[in-house]
Amino acid sequence: MEKQFMQYAKLTLAVGLNLQKDQELFITCPINNADLGRALVKEAYAMGAKEVVMFWDDDLVTRQKYEHAAFEVFGNYPQWKADAMNGAAERGAAFLRIVGGNPDLLKGIDPTRMSTANKSAAKALASYRKEQQTGGSRWCIIAAPSLEWAEKVYPELEGQAAIDALWTDIFKIVRTDQADPVAAWQAHIDQIREKHQWLTDMQPEKLIFKSDTCDLTMDMPKDHLWIGGGITDKQDIYYVPNLPTEECFSLPHRNGVNGTVTSTKPLNWGGALIEDFTLTLKDGKIVAHEARVGEEVLTKLLDTDEGARYIGEVALVPESSPINQTNRVFYNTLYDENASSHLAIGTAYPMCLKGGTKLEKEALLERGANHSLTHVDFMIGSDSLNVDAVLADGTTVPVFRKGEWA
Repeated sequence: MEKQFMQYAKLTLAVGLNLQKDQELFITCPINNADLGRALVKEAYAMGAKEVVMFWDDDLVTRQKYEHAAFEVFGNYPQWKADAMNGAAERGAAFLRIVGGNPDLLKGIDPTRMSTANKSAAKALASYRKEQQTGGSRWCIIAAPSLEWAEKVYPELEGQAAIDALWTDIFKIVRTDQADPVAAWQAHIDQIREKHQWLTDMQPEKLIFKSDTCDLTMDMPKDHLWIGGGITDKQDIYYVPNLPTEECFSLPHRNGVNGTVTSTKPLNWGGALIEDFTLTLKDGKIVAHEARVGEEVLTKLLDTDEGARYIGEVALVPESSPINQTNRVFYNTLYDENASSHLAIGTAYPMCLKGGTKLEKEALLERGANHSLTHVDFMIGSDSLNVDAVLADGTTVPVFRKGEWA
């Protein structure tokens, strides 16, 4: 396991962040994965990092705060941390976040506390988020098991057996089980690039989604770009923000999404699960919603701000994704979004518009890019999903058939 920890650490820093000599690195790591965190720190310094700053995360402490803290605490993000994160992002630091906590961590917590905390964090970290969304600072998200997460994914196993099973799947999914993980990732990224370049060159005016759970028509803005695999930052350094990643993504026109869609996997929003939910959209806006589980939480998410009732991202992921082939629901957005085609409620990435990273909010809105304090992916993919692109001359081009690239 120690050898694979080091391979995972090296892959994360070399491919995920493409960490540079004399660069600062900020890591957020769960305390139950301290061994992985320490391996990352050791490898980062070996690669020439200037300084590594560690933020330890504790699910139990987080739960206690949401249960017992005064309500006004959730509306006041710690200024010291906002100053640290915003300042580091503006200096070009790299940021790594390790996820994998209890999917049911905040089950039963008042959703108002959760939505208030999320809004205050988004406002306080506005500069940090802008630098990441416009290529000013590099970032990466990876996963590591907690006991609660592992037992949720593998209900037939308990304790260390569940944790070991999840680690085995993680190492396989991120390709650290291969002889040369870096080379394996380079080949994988080349395949994704081929798909997103095809979509960008095609410049569809409209996408049509049809499946057993989806009937959507989606206008695409002029000069939109498809992205996949990795991103090039403002210093022309290529990095991969998500390990794993299987998606090609872009942005729909803010006012151009119409129809209905039902989620095909549970959505974990900040430690609360939302399951089997349906959204109805008219002229881009979510005008009706319902959920079998977590409807009140979904309502609070959609009430974050005006932009939270619009779609900011469309992403295509084939059903043959190695994550999907495990036949497991991971209850973790990093993994589930890379197992399934998905949309995102909330803000769009400016990098998905030609010249978009140089535009301010008003100009982006004029070009059809949504703006919000939130960005939450939810899964819509299935083996019945067909996607067609409608071109400017009226030609229809098959993009997906039965959940696979056409």
